[in-house]
Amino acid sequence: MNRQDELIRCLRERILVFDGAMGTMLQRNSLPPGACPEEWNLSHPKVVKEIHQAYLSAGANILTTNTFGANRLALKEFRLSHKVKEINIAAVKIAKSAIGDKKDFIAGSVGPTGKFIQPFGELEFDEAYTTFKEQISALASAGVDIILLETHVDLQEIRAAILAAKDVCKLPIFASMSFTPHLSSSPASPLRKDEGPRLSRHRFRKGAGFTKENRTVTGTDPITAVTVLESLGATAVGANCSTGPEEMFSSISEMAKINKGFLFAQPNAGMPKLVDGKTVYEGSPDLLSKYAEKFVGLGVNIVGSCCGTTPEHTKAISQRVENKKPVLRKKNLVTTLTSRTKTVFVGGRSRSLINQTPIICIVGERINPTGRKELTSELKERKLQLIRKEAIGQVNAGAEIIDVNLGVPGIDEPRLMQEAIITLQNIIEAPLSIDTLNPETLESGLRIYAGKALINSISAEESRLESLLPKAKQYGAAFIGLCLDEKGIPSTVKERVRLAKKIIEMAEKCGLSREDIFLDALVLPVATNQEGIAVTLETLRRIKEEFQVKAILGISNVSYGLPRRSFLNATFLAMAISKGLDAALINPFDEQVMGILKASAVLTGKDQRAKNYISCFGKMEEEKKEKPRKFSPAELLRTAVINGTSEETISLIQNLLNAGRSALQIVNEILIPAIKEVGEKYEKGEFYLPQLILSAETMKKGLNFLQDSIKTESKKKNIGMKIIIATVKGDIHDLGKNLVIALLESYGYEVIDLGKDVSTEVIVEVVKKEKPAIVGLSALMTTTMPEMKNIIKRLKAEGVKARTIIGGAVVTEEYAKEIGADAYGKDCLDAVKQIERLLYEFSP
Repeated sequence: MNRQDELIRCLRERILVFDGAMGTMLQRNSLPPGACPEEWNLSHPKVVKEIHQAYLSAGANILTTNTFGANRLALKEFRLSHKVKEINIAAVKIAKSAIGDKKDFIAGSVGPTGKFIQPFGELEFDEAYTTFKEQISALASAGVDIILLETHVDLQEIRAAILAAKDVCKLPIFASMSFTPHLSSSPASPLRKDEGPRLSRHRFRKGAGFTKENRTVTGTDPITAVTVLESLGATAVGANCSTGPEEMFSSISEMAKINKGFLFAQPNAGMPKLVDGKTVYEGSPDLLSKYAEKFVGLGVNIVGSCCGTTPEHTKAISQRVENKKPVLRKKNLVTTLTSRTKTVFVGGRSRSLINQTPIICIVGERINPTGRKELTSELKERKLQLIRKEAIGQVNAGAEIIDVNLGVPGIDEPRLMQEAIITLQNIIEAPLSIDTLNPETLESGLRIYAGKALINSISAEESRLESLLPKAKQYGAAFIGLCLDEKGIPSTVKERVRLAKKIIEMAEKCGLSREDIFLDALVLPVATNQEGIAVTLETLRRIKEEFQVKAILGISNVSYGLPRRSFLNATFLAMAISKGLDAALINPFDEQVMGILKASAVLTGKDQRAKNYISCFGKMEEEKKEKPRKFSPAELLRTAVINGTSEETISLIQNLLNAGRSALQIVNEILIPAIKEVGEKYEKGEFYLPQLILSAETMKKGLNFLQDSIKTESKKKNIGMKIIIATVKGDIHDLGKNLVIALLESYGYEVIDLGKDVSTEVIVEVVKKEKPAIVGLSALMTTTMPEMKNIIKRLKAEGVKARTIIGGAVVTEEYAKEIGADAYGKDCLDAVKQIERLLYEFSP
């Protein structure tokens, strides 16, 4: 039995235990602040080996290599990019020597790059992929048993890592993300027609209830994470870092509802605190071991611990779960599609799942250039405004998935598909369906899509199945299979069912599951083939009865060439629903069709007490009496900032300037209120970090365009008001700092970014020269927090009048008061608010 088979056998038979924190133990062994932990594989191999041995003695049976930050981009901060292979191979050799003749496993640790992927940062997806591929190649060649992707907060980045791992080796992949509590509001009624061209989000009632749900900083929830990671081929999925075991319990509970493979949990020992100059974690070994037992009760197969933990924690955990067996859980074999931030369930219902599926899943079909001259013209010019408008409008109208078809002759379809997907997945939460006949376009879209997509579609020709089904498997997508082949659409039920069976069999040979197969029985226009409707409906019934896959139809085909098409579409839809239809490509603006769906939900019991039906139709007469609103240029600009659609910003601002609005009026009355509304939505949980960044970039683009006009008009204190921000000496983390800077610049402030790992001397020197109003200091590690105290002490000694604000994951308000800082920012948005308060209260 090889090592991989032995690992799977162990996971099925007993609970495995990860080791604890490497960084905590290195610090105990005198790792200096700001030093590279991974470099110690070369300079201090004995220390690293002793830490491994301590964890093994404590009961760990999976050792994690000291390679968390051993990728090219992370090592660049230490000028060690040229030693990626050397450092990773050395780490594996140390772990192997620690294990010796034991049968324990080695997990090659692969952490994030420390950069955001475009459009939220400068890192390109393919660069992230090659960065991970380089590190994983070194780990695999050195002989690790597992590729462990840990502490990832961006779904797109961990996708790049999984794709790289699959291309490099056949080792089991353990994939873990870090979740933190986010404030989420209770949704109210759907958007009214007169509420403007808004981003597709829920409206919120005054006094609506707020709850906390766990998400990554880029907005991915645990169910979406487990769906995407498993669809890509991860052997085990889980959560690590960020929180203590109490907070992590809810994330693992959510994952356990839907995961199909193995689960693992590695919480921190709580959040770190600086006490008398020392880093202290309050999570005791006993606390973590109790929660390890609770995790096992949920169905977790591997337990462990993360930051702040030691061999004492590992020993307590190991002893607590020593005689435990994996809990056999009933698998929820549901069909799921996701965006970065939302999972849509298709067909069937499960009481254990929070999200409830509708009568059928609505796939919005409006992004299709066939017969649409305006859209065709835009696509030829590589413009995406109409696509954005259609996507937002369809979601507001009730579409749960948005189909994207860019089939225009003569365009660079693969490139345009990537651009469209990047745009759409950042302005709507609905998952996307990639609709193309071009294999290159399909792969281009699947590769860049941050979620689990639907492929529309794959016909039953041998060549199409052989070339495209592996792509669905590689990128973790579901697909629509068409009951047609090179001979065309069969005229009989028997032949269509035969092709359906062929598609399913070949898909399963590629490793795809039936939950990810949608079959289209195909409908021809009734005007030319009335007998064909009965064939379609009977084929649909047979597919559902015999194959246990999802059934989908393109409804509008049925009415082609006839008047009053809506009546035919709605009636045919009702007939198809009675045969078991799960999803349909429809026009969500068709009131007749949408009405049939709402009525069907009542009649089948899926709309309990007809709540949705009454909510929709009870107000319809009132809404029909209301005249459609026309939106002013100011409202359109506000919406552009909120939606983050920067391409429209300049033209909208120019229209306002031409109409007589001054630059300052545009800034003060439109742009700043809009960006503040975005901040409010972020605080309420309506928006996530991606939307916040896009809106800030849109705002910044508008301000840059108006800059010259503002300088001549303005007496506003923002303009020319300098703010200096830096990450302190010994700390190389700057994601949070960069977000604060982006927001401040979007508000119109002049920000001087000194970067990261900046010495006290440099900060003081620049502050004295530039005379800023505010100095912002960031730190992510407790070991570098004392630098903040030194800097503030020096600034006061030099008589600097600038106000100071500090922040970072480990920084607390108490510490800010202790060292004499004027303010503390608990997160990027709060930091901006505190800076504005300081500017209002004090004059530098």
